Amino acid sequence: MILWIILILITGVAAFIVINLYNKLLKYESYFYMIHHKLLETLKNLNELDHRGMFAEDDEVGILWDNIKEILFDLRNLVVSGKLDTVDPSVVRKNNEQNNERT
Repeated sequence: MILWIILILITGVAAFIVINLYNKLLKYESYFYMIHHKLLETLKNLNELDHRGMFAEDDEVGILWDNIKEILFDLRNLVVSGKLDTVDPSVVRKNNEQNNERT
C-alpha cells in the first residue's frame, strides 16, 4: 500500500516536470521563430534601403554596412540551421568582456 502511494507521488511529480518542460519548450520555440521573423524582416529592409548599392560602395559607410550585413547573414544562418548549440560559450563570454572593457 505504501509502495503504491510512493509510486503515485513519483509519477505525479514526473508528470508535472514533463508538462512544465513542454510549456517552456513551446515558449522558447515561439521566441525562436519571432527572432527568425525579425531577422528576415531586417535583412529585407536592409536590402531595400540599399537597392542602388550606394551604401555598400561608399568608402566610409561601406565597411560598416558590410559588417552589419555579414553579422545579419551569420545570425540568419545560425537561426535557419538551428545550430545555436555549436556556439562556444567561452568565446561569447570573452567577446562580452572585451566589449565591456571598451565602454
